[in-house]
Amino acid sequence: MKIAARVIALAVLLAASVISQADTMGPFGEKVILRAGGMYANQNTRLQFTGKEGLGASVDLEDFFGLEEELSKVGQFMVQGRFKQRHRIGAQYYAFKRSAESVLQEDWEGDDIDASAGARADTKLNIAILDVSYSYSFIRNEKHELAGTAGLFWMDVDLAIQLQGDLIVDGKPINSGSAEAGFRLAAPLPLIGVNYNYAIKPRWLVGASFKYFTLRTGTLDGAIVMVSADTRYYFWDHFEVGGGLTIFDLGGTFNTGEFKGTVDWSFWGPQAFIGVRF
Repeated sequence: MKIAARVIALAVLLAASVISQADTMGPFGEKVILRAGGMYANQNTRLQFTGKEGLGASVDLEDFFGLEEELSKVGQFMVQGRFKQRHRIGAQYYAFKRSAESVLQEDWEGDDIDASAGARADTKLNIAILDVSYSYSFIRNEKHELAGTAGLFWMDVDLAIQLQGDLIVDGKPINSGSAEAGFRLAAPLPLIGVNYNYAIKPRWLVGASFKYFTLRTGTLDGAIVMVSADTRYYFWDHFEVGGGLTIFDLGGTFNTGEFKGTVDWSFWGPQAFIGVRF
């Protein structure tokens, strides 16, 4: 992730240095925007997962397994293209990676694995988000742009917990043993929303967006709410520096036949970014 972030940031800076500054683009005159940045995220995660190597009971991963709530190294990358003035397509990527070493303060009862208090737990939780969307601008002039959006929200959750100590695995006691529980879930979810941008000055913009999803199929029941606001300033026509705030909440249940469970995950946090447009 560090290497990818540095490569993209370098590409943005190089592109900004070679693009001609003679043209006056205006606040919404870009054809393409490339953006890279990072977020300081405060998270809360509760999961229940039953099935092969399942977790069993619902658990707060921050409280029970010691995963940090605050994460400062969240990479963000965005690309957006405009065509026919009112139409835009874009993709945005987030990556959340956390790990922790802890000692259980309470007994743990899972589907196939039980662990006594005092057992050691090595926990890893990686969540990646790819948000691909299409936008149509109902209003677009020198000061305002209001657009509706529709797209696909791809979420990849990878959880692994390695337990070491006095365990019961498949009903058999194991002293000073080790076992692993966890799961991986990847699912595409539709999103709809609205975003608004306002040009305070030709080079100084502020914006806000709201995205929402809900689905009830029996296999997957859930809802997502994502709200964000940002401001960015163009030092030149083609180079921007900005910051903002994002709030995200996901809650749902899934049942694939082999696996079933619940996911409740939320985060909020400020972000900073640099970008180039042309």
